[in-house]
Amino acid sequence: MTLLDATPTTYESAPLFVDPVSAVRFEFHAPFARPDLWEQYLEGALASYRAYGVEAALEFDEIRSGLSTTLFVVGISPGGEVVAGARFLGPILDPREAHVSLEFAGSEGEAQVREELTRRIAEGVIEFKGCWSQAGHPLSRALSNSIARSLVHAMRWLDVRYGCCSAAAHAARRWEASGARAMVGLEPIPYPSEAYQTTLLWWDAYRIGIDADPEQWSLIQQEQLQMEPLELAQMGDVELQALVA
Repeated sequence: MTLLDATPTTYESAPLFVDPVSAVRFEFHAPFARPDLWEQYLEGALASYRAYGVEAALEFDEIRSGLSTTLFVVGISPGGEVVAGARFLGPILDPREAHVSLEFAGSEGEAQVREELTRRIAEGVIEFKGCWSQAGHPLSRALSNSIARSLVHAMRWLDVRYGCCSAAAHAARRWEASGARAMVGLEPIPYPSEAYQTTLLWWDAYRIGIDADPEQWSLIQQEQLQMEPLELAQMGDVELQALVA
């Protein structure tokens, strides 16, 4: 699957899944294909980041055009409201393209981050940015878990082995449940402000079935069946695990 083949261009061709806990539908689109949903994603992200006092980290003016975003996901409630989202960058071809390179620039771990990106790029890397869920939503935990699983689906859709994101220490467990692991030996940095200690997390598609919590792994497999029912329904458990891995 090439990048052009993988990027959904219409509502009908876009992959989607429904979270069984929240009943929220998560759709994947390219910004140019669904500018209406892209704008709603941006509005929600801005409100969420602003509420935590880290609006600058979103870089709203820089990302608004959608040109730096390959794919984004939005969670749409049964009533049609966008209640969660995230965006995906890549596949990354040069370590300097990754936003995490900028975040760790000038830190003790700058060289480590660039070396790790360089090592993994040949097998494909995407970056996970701008995740948010609606403040005060009664099922906010389920929304966050669904967004975490969305990265695994985006990795497969964009045909890469690795996914990465920077994450504050207090939020790392959420991503680890979907298979992420913190980069070993990397000192956390105060980003996006002194109030946070941020590290770099990696997902390895070859290890998702091992590293993810059993509940999240089960949902990942169920959701992939939703997104490609005709192809995957004919596969056995071993084949399906190999496909996700």
